[in-house]
Amino acid sequence: MVEFKTGVRSYASVMHQHASAWTDDELRRIARFFAAQSAPSAGNR
Repeated sequence: MVEFKTGVRSYASVMHQHASAWTDDELRRIARFFAAQSAPSAGNR
């Protein structure tokens, strides 16, 4: 997300718009949330 926010990844037209609106703290919170998620089991895909 930081790469979208800073323009490193500019090819996704929607993602950079979302990322540029989030603060650095919000991006850290989003990253922590997803890092804490368990991978789905084979039966839940």
